[in-house]
Amino acid sequence: MNTRFIARTLGIILLIISGYTYLFGGVILRLFSYQGPLLGTALLTWSFINIGEILYTKKAIIPAIMAPLIAVPWLIPQIVENMNNFLIIIAFLSLMTSGFLEGLAFNFLAFHVKAILLILGVVIDLSYLGIIYYYSSIFHIPSTIMLNYLLIFVYCVKFPSTAVVTVYIMKRLNF
Repeated sequence: MNTRFIARTLGIILLIISGYTYLFGGVILRLFSYQGPLLGTALLTWSFINIGEILYTKKAIIPAIMAPLIAVPWLIPQIVENMNNFLIIIAFLSLMTSGFLEGLAFNFLAFHVKAILLILGVVIDLSYLGIIYYYSSIFHIPSTIMLNYLLIFVYCVKFPSTAVVTVYIMKRLNF
């Protein structure tokens, strides 16, 4: 099975779906689809040419640190609520840039660093869902409806992605 081909295909599909969601979806859909441009671009970066081998072999931690700094400002609920069309495009491009840096860095990090970053990513995503629930009042959505959205997101997106991370770590550790 050609994993790079599958990664390219999934990356393109994720970018198309998340681009459509960012342009035509509401505030709630934008809040929940932040992983699309990040993961889609990271998969495309990982699956294509390893240009980072020349640039970042010993400095892979730099793009790994820069990526969240680029993405985080666009995930703050107050900013997402007040976005106009120009800011929506800038946010999507910033998340894509962050995904590119993540995909570039992920190739060259040691396994234990990858495992720690993947586990931290899961914890941060679950914390982000708590923040979205807490700030549901600024979007004028009842907390029960927001809770329904959150549960669907957790069971359809976060649980499978956490399972994939767990399987990846267990395979690498030969469990």
